[in-house]
Order: sequence, then C-alpha cells, then structure tokens
Amino acid sequence: MTIFKAARSSRAVRVALNCAVNPDSVARIDVYMLVASARLAHPVCLQCGTVDAAMMCDPRWEAHSVVKTEDEGNTKSIQLRQIDAEWIKTIGTHVCVPTNILVNVTKNGAINMFMSVADSFRDGVEDEYRPIYQTIVDIVHNAS
Repeated sequence: MTIFKAARSSRAVRVALNCAVNPDSVARIDVYMLVASARLAHPVCLQCGTVDAAMMCDPRWEAHSVVKTEDEGNTKSIQLRQIDAEWIKTIGTHVCVPTNILVNVTKNGAINMFMSVADSFRDGVEDEYRPIYQTIVDIVHNAS
C-alpha cells in the first residue's frame, strides 16, 4: 500500500501515520520529496541574470533555467541536477544525493525549493537536508 503524506515535519508525518495505520504493519517508509521555503529581506530582479549566473557557475551542481509560461512571469525557475556526491558527504552521513532540485525565486524575494530524493523516513530527516537549502538561499541572496 502506498500513502502520500505531506506535513511540516517528520514528527507530524509519524503522528498521522500512527493514527491511520497500525505501526507494526508498516515495513518501510520512504521519502521522495522535501520542500522548503525562505524569504529574502529584499526583492529580486528576475530579468537580471545574476541569480542564474551564480547558480550556473557553482561547481556543486549543473544548473539550467526553466522555460516559463505566461502565468509564471513573477517567478524565476532554476533546475539543479547532477549534485556533487562528495559535497553531499560533507553535509551528513545519512543524507542521500538529491536527483534534482527545483528552485523557484519570486520577485518579492520568496524562494521555494523542491528536492527530489530517494531516502528512508526517520525523525528529523528534513533537518539533515537543511544545509543544502541554506546553501541555495545564500547563493540567491548574494546574487540578488
């Protein structure tokens, strides 16, 4: 059986699952996506290429600008792939290499990040990936 559950923390997921199913009947829980949001204290010029350039020049991943539709005029999207496994090892022993990360930056300074991973569920799993998200936020902040 597959259950998809979104929550703000691994603790909230565990509580919801324990209410929904008998914990003894669960063989494995996997994490497929982690989502994080941040807000800069200043707006971001989306037409300026400095954020794109900063992401693309970083050696820890391969970055590509995502083509926008008309509805996404207030958002800049950058796809990060081929994340450096050696860098990920320095972050933590339990952290898996993400397959890709979609970074959406709005003109108001909001940053939404969608990280695709193949990891096992455990308490605090979202905190283990925080350094990756913080690195992205720092790059966007410094480039805008």
